[in-house]
Amino acid sequence: MSYKDEIDIIIKSIALIGGAISIIIALFSYRQQIKQKQMDLFLTIWNNYVSNLKFQIIFDYLDNQESKSEFDKLSYHDKLEFLGFNEQIALMVEHGYINEQIAFDFFGYYAILCFDSVGFKIFGFENLPWHRYKKFVDKMKKIQEQKMNKQFYSL
Repeated sequence: MSYKDEIDIIIKSIALIGGAISIIIALFSYRQQIKQKQMDLFLTIWNNYVSNLKFQIIFDYLDNQESKSEFDKLSYHDKLEFLGFNEQIALMVEHGYINEQIAFDFFGYYAILCFDSVGFKIFGFENLPWHRYKKFVDKMKKIQEQKMNKQFYSL
């Protein structure tokens, strides 16, 4: 092999390594962009959740039942909108757009209270249209139980 062939192999090897590094950097950048888009989506969802005035009435009702008169003033559609929002969260968890633990920390509390609430029994959560919501609440209850057991045993 001549000196020129050796240099040619070295140059091609360097180009190959450079190309591989470029691909790795591009994949890393792409993953970062996906994570950023997921975070932006999550923050938009969270902002819509906490800033919705009708949802705030529902939160108050679920927290302490003291605002039952305000809750009763909400239309069937308003309550359905709240449930639909929770269904969207359940769908995002189911497809991996939101981590289950994060969903529990931000949405699980009210999803559980809503499911167990007398004020929402009219929707018949045991019926087929609510299977995703029921499954989501079951996951949230399981996480809640795990967290409570972890706290109990760490005392």
